Amino acid sequence: MKGFDLHEIFRQYLDAFLPANHPIMQDLAARRKLRIIMGVGAVVVAIFLTRIPVIYRHTPVIAMVVGIMCLFFILALVFIIRTKGKYFLQIGLLMVLVASGVITFNSYHIGTYPPVNLPYAVVMVILLHFLFGRWIALAVLVIQWAIHFPFLFEDEMGGFATPQRAESIPFWRIRHYVNVLVAGIIVWLISEAYDRFRNESETELQSLQATHRQELDFARTLQQSLLPSDPGTGPYRYTGMMHPAAQVGGDYFDVVPTKRYTWFAVGDVTGHGVQAGLLVMQVRSLLHYCLNVQNMDRPSDALIQINNAFFDSIKGLFQKSFMTFVLLRMDPRGNVVYAGSHLSILVYRKSSNRLESYNTQGVWLGVNRLQSSRERNLESEFRLDPGDLVFLYTDGFIEAQNKDGQPFGMDGLFRAIDTGLKQNHNRLDDVQTAILKEFQTFIGDREPEDDLTLLTIRRSS
Repeated sequence: MKGFDLHEIFRQYLDAFLPANHPIMQDLAARRKLRIIMGVGAVVVAIFLTRIPVIYRHTPVIAMVVGIMCLFFILALVFIIRTKGKYFLQIGLLMVLVASGVITFNSYHIGTYPPVNLPYAVVMVILLHFLFGRWIALAVLVIQWAIHFPFLFEDEMGGFATPQRAESIPFWRIRHYVNVLVAGIIVWLISEAYDRFRNESETELQSLQATHRQELDFARTLQQSLLPSDPGTGPYRYTGMMHPAAQVGGDYFDVVPTKRYTWFAVGDVTGHGVQAGLLVMQVRSLLHYCLNVQNMDRPSDALIQINNAFFDSIKGLFQKSFMTFVLLRMDPRGNVVYAGSHLSILVYRKSSNRLESYNTQGVWLGVNRLQSSRERNLESEFRLDPGDLVFLYTDGFIEAQNKDGQPFGMDGLFRAIDTGLKQNHNRLDDVQTAILKEFQTFIGDREPEDDLTLLTIRRSS
């Protein structure tokens, strides 16, 4: 059972328990205002509920009014949560007006100078400025000054004298009132300066985020466009998919046909995101250079050159990265030679209706530099008969968990492949779709935390 995370619950409360994709959650200004209303509302309720017993001993009427205000605040906050933030600004303004009314009632009920709740009027300026802008805050400040102006003429009996006796007003009252007036103006000006700075910063931040999203969308589109999409020709047919956990993934699969062979590759860079995506692009470029320009025909030769270039690239990175990678060379007669270190290669034998597993016992890319003299230790081989299938995948499948925290694992992958094999083997898309459907049924609504890649290959008759 997960621990009781009070901090997370309070964070969700400040966001009115809205889902992450709610429009308010996507708008920095709207989300900030919602958090101010929810936070200040809760603090006001907490403070005044604890003060009601003390207030009641002195002024029961004011205690009753404060209790009604707290009840209204609670109902308003619940309404915001239940309606998923609908009209939250209007509700917030109504809460401020109710609080202002309670402040005014309290001041006039007690009828002494200085008014006991005058400091709250200054606090109200800050709150209104953050929520509704400069002019509403300034208007409320002027109204509060006007409301509390008669207290300058409060007499010794707690009543109000006529303004004609202004010459008898104690000078300290005038000085205090002017000081509060000046303090209110200073608070308004500070709020105005902060608001301008924050708005400019948020506008710049939103512009940077928009540019960043555009760049990531372009990188994702580019990465997906470079993946093989045709079903293949000649002795081998294939279909593949790569679903990144972030905008740009660290998984990779490729198909490179040459004059004599068909090459298949699958890899997984540690982590995901921009750095992983760029390293994947580099590996793809190196692979095509080795096979199409240098015309290499040994998987080990290509692996060594790709590894050494990859190793040189990651030396200067702040975050070290490595890559599991396997390269398979298939000839028209079904002979398969492979090199690299990745998850086991799964092969379905049509003749025996069995699934076999071949370990990849090479090296990860980027761990060390390799020498050509080691190539004899890097390659393994097996043979495919017509109708046999090969499944290449990444650890995003076997490490994915369902809502109960149980991993899909190799057993789950075997079950999914078994489900896929019940489809027509000549329609690889149907086979792979069935596998992915079984996987999605297992994890349910949970989003995979790692990239997912699956490449299905069939040797044609």
